[in-house]
Amino acid sequence: KVEGSNMRQIMPTECGYDYCEWSNIPFQGSHLEQKSITINMLQDNAGNIGKGQTKATAILDTEEPQIIQTEITGSSEQEATQILKSGDYIYLKIVFKDDLPVSVKADFSDIVVDGETIEGECSQNEDLNWTCQWSSIGPVIRGPASGRKIKITYEDLVGNKGEETIEQKVYGISEVEDDRVSISEKVFSINQID
Repeated sequence: KVEGSNMRQIMPTECGYDYCEWSNIPFQGSHLEQKSITINMLQDNAGNIGKGQTKATAILDTEEPQIIQTEITGSSEQEATQILKSGDYIYLKIVFKDDLPVSVKADFSDIVVDGETIEGECSQNEDLNWTCQWSSIGPVIRGPASGRKIKITYEDLVGNKGEETIEQKVYGISEVEDDRVSISEKVFSINQID
């Protein structure tokens, strides 16, 4: 039995040959409050009572991760740029503030040809925040298109969840410029004949 969740005794959720597990224990308290847990009675299926007592401390985490930075870049054969245009490949970076590891998925279906939901690669940085990244996601749909969305869903290790939507404009690539060059060359050559 466990004491510590509002001073109640709670039976284990599951016990095996050499372990017992408690899950979904309802704790009440504020964010990052410490709770003391005491295992004070051990008894097997035959009724044999174990000796000793053990204690542990649990820290409550009641808040979802906070997004503190978002960076999206489009890269083509020529260069990386803050402007997304048709055919680019997306690099996305999101930084989260949380005390526990973060997992995050991004749904690229609205902005990428044959886009899908992809889990980001997350690691803790030197500021103890969590940086999650996606690279070479694409190609970006044909533009121009305003308000294309990337839906982000995230959660920390204990299941505090959140979601956010990033809106992004996609620019089209115009071939008119090349046509104008060829037209002006033709006009120029016609003027030479006259």
